[in-house]
Amino acid sequence: MAAEEEKFRNPSPPAHETREETAEKEAIGDTVYSKRWILRVLMRLAREEADSSDLEADLEDSLCQLWDSATDKDVVEFLLQFDAIEVTMKVIDTTSKPRLKEICVGILGNMACIPSACKEISLEISKLTSILGCGDPPTLLEAIRLFRTCLYDKEVGSRWLSELQNRQNQDHLLFILESSLNVELLVACGNLINDGFDMDDSLVDSMANHEQCIRAMCEALTQVRESDHSRAGIFVTMLHFLTTTETSVKAITDSSSLVLPIVSDYVTSVSSQIEIEEIEADLSAASSLLQVLLSFPLVKREKINSHLIESLRMIAKFVKPKFKDSITETVQLLLEKKQN
Repeated sequence: MAAEEEKFRNPSPPAHETREETAEKEAIGDTVYSKRWILRVLMRLAREEADSSDLEADLEDSLCQLWDSATDKDVVEFLLQFDAIEVTMKVIDTTSKPRLKEICVGILGNMACIPSACKEISLEISKLTSILGCGDPPTLLEAIRLFRTCLYDKEVGSRWLSELQNRQNQDHLLFILESSLNVELLVACGNLINDGFDMDDSLVDSMANHEQCIRAMCEALTQVRESDHSRAGIFVTMLHFLTTTETSVKAITDSSSLVLPIVSDYVTSVSSQIEIEEIEADLSAASSLLQVLLSFPLVKREKINSHLIESLRMIAKFVKPKFKDSITETVQLLLEKKQN
């Protein structure tokens, strides 16, 4: 009889889930981010109007959290399932709100750390590199960070390297070096160019053909040195790259009257401001650069700074042996030039 009753009774209600169990089902991977929350933020972003009104504070806060979360592989894979790149690119294309554009580019920059996302983001490469021409420093900083991340991707990095050969992109980067007062932006831009130079010698020649190339690099070196001695060496390395090909050597020696005093000032100033061991590679690059400039017949002895000679002598006492010989040789060239 009991079995017969059991057959016809209503089924038992489902077991009540605890908050912890519900949260665990909602969470993306091992993160604290819930699927529902991320979808809600994406939907708000997709509905964001392309007007010039200020970005709402609560939306900005949510987007910044999404930005932070986009470093996690599980979150990125979830975002890809719901066309987050397409949504974000639409906002980048249409918004007139600089902060919103900065955040969206930053989200893509974090997502690009995951190869599958980097590959999909690279389908928008032309639109993304065009951001280099915008006038908003925070957005430019994020665009350059995205560029560098994609540049090192094994599958699509070559496509981004080819974008550095694009004349318009080069114009944008050199304009930043020549005109920006933002040290973080200058350093980021310098690192991107140096990465490209290190990967492709032909890029060195391509950049050297720009009339404003040397001037822009020297402006950036001067600007950063005045604010942060320790990071100015990025631009000495950049100028040193211009001594590695026949075309670029001509460009830099033709500008020796501009480059020599600026590099000399860098060496004399940083040698008294920073621990030599921290920047010895930069100082070695400066020494090699000076050697090339000093070999140029039109460099006159009155251009030789006595303080530079003393600074290099002092530096040679503290650097590793592999750098010491080059610096000592530079001192000898300076002395010979000064005597002639």
